[in-house]
Amino acid sequence: MTEKNIDGSFAEIAAAKVAEKGASLRSENEIRTIAVGNYMGESYEERISKITDKTAASAFQTAYAKKMAGVTDGVSVISRAYSTEKAGATNFEDAFLQYDVIIHVGNANISSGNWQRNDFPFWKYFDKNTSADALNDWKPEGANPSQMRSDLQRNYNSVGSGRIAILVPESLQQKMDADPEYARQIIAKLQAWKEDYDRWDNTVAASYGYNVAEHQAVFHAYEKNIVEL
Repeated sequence: MTEKNIDGSFAEIAAAKVAEKGASLRSENEIRTIAVGNYMGESYEERISKITDKTAASAFQTAYAKKMAGVTDGVSVISRAYSTEKAGATNFEDAFLQYDVIIHVGNANISSGNWQRNDFPFWKYFDKNTSADALNDWKPEGANPSQMRSDLQRNYNSVGSGRIAILVPESLQQKMDADPEYARQIIAKLQAWKEDYDRWDNTVAASYGYNVAEHQAVFHAYEKNIVEL
């Protein structure tokens, strides 16, 4: 993803061609109770309604159907392998051992409209010196620009792959620090979100004839704003 998954997510690339931005790395997805019938923390209907690219929509339907049926195929195995590094982890670093995990604890208060902008400077959250609230006062100028604009592509690509930026509210971090079991629940839900996202994105990549293992290993970075259960 240089998505939003930030650079080369096939779901993102396909989406960009038709101004599709649902489920991308920068989308304002929040960790909530992930129940049967939900995918990436949203209901099936909520998620599919955001996907306008036909190939990406078909891939999502395929990935969702396989998940609900409990089917284990090559795509799901690879997606899970990169999302469940350590079962029962109580901190984000252990949860994603193959990634450079950047955590910002604080109160990021960003409107849904700003999160959905192609020019929202989410890439700054991949700088460890950026505070969680650093972009709270960011204001857009003009119409939402094309995701393919050259300066935005440079900023997306500056993130690189194999990185995860996580925004954690102070109150949530305090609860996680005080209660390891609660921390495990939060982290398990984040792992589940990532596995769902990767299953969909990798299914799109496979539909374009790409090597899924290589795509998963090389082209992904993530940003996630989490909330309390």
